[in-house]
Amino acid sequence: METNKTNKLSVATILAFLTIEAIFLVLILWGPSKYTNVFEFSSIVIVFLFSIIFFAKSKNNILTEVALLFTMIADLFLEIVNPMIQTIAMTSFLIVQLCYFVRLLFELKTKKWQLINLIIRVAVVLIAEIITIVVLKDKFDYLSCVSICYFSNLLMNIVLAFVEFKKSPLFAFGLLLFLGCDIFIGLQCANGVYIDIPTTSTIYKIVFAPFNIAWLCYLPSQTLIAMSIANPHKKPFEFKLK
Repeated sequence: METNKTNKLSVATILAFLTIEAIFLVLILWGPSKYTNVFEFSSIVIVFLFSIIFFAKSKNNILTEVALLFTMIADLFLEIVNPMIQTIAMTSFLIVQLCYFVRLLFELKTKKWQLINLIIRVAVVLIAEIITIVVLKDKFDYLSCVSICYFSNLLMNIVLAFVEFKKSPLFAFGLLLFLGCDIFIGLQCANGVYIDIPTTSTIYKIVFAPFNIAWLCYLPSQTLIAMSIANPHKKPFEFKLK
């Protein structure tokens, strides 16, 4: 009887969380534009708070919660601080992906595969940075360096998450949607600074469409990542370090 009651409460809590995030997404897409930034940041705060209150703590889950904390910090400097501070935001997002990398690393079965993954990851990041330096030349700066490092780690995390898909499908799809958001945001920020997208091109029309495509990917991605560490039998604030 107590178990059924707990399960009903857990389901109700999760449904309430998803409903709140769905409402925020509607407000972000179609609400008053002058409050869009507030809606966006508030939705990420809810994700972070929900992860703290309603999820059982383990080493891997704590890494995810730290990542969600830095996601919130990044969005603070992108959505609330005016003018936005991209360098701090991207540094925070890099920390986010490094946390997810460590989470995924812990999930690998052997130290051998952990070492192989680490070597491949370092090689990919270095190659990406070298290519960026060659392409951007004098335009290469701290922001572009951190952004490429972040993006490389995100791609590697997506590959590894789908390799280990059965362990956490929500996490894998969450990272994939994260990538979708970053592609749109990255092109918007890079246009006119690092690259020039012709205004007549299809890419320009999609990237700068009068519709918040980035957040249509981003908020669901954070919701799925938070849900990936769900424990339906946990009481609020229960703490057990496994």
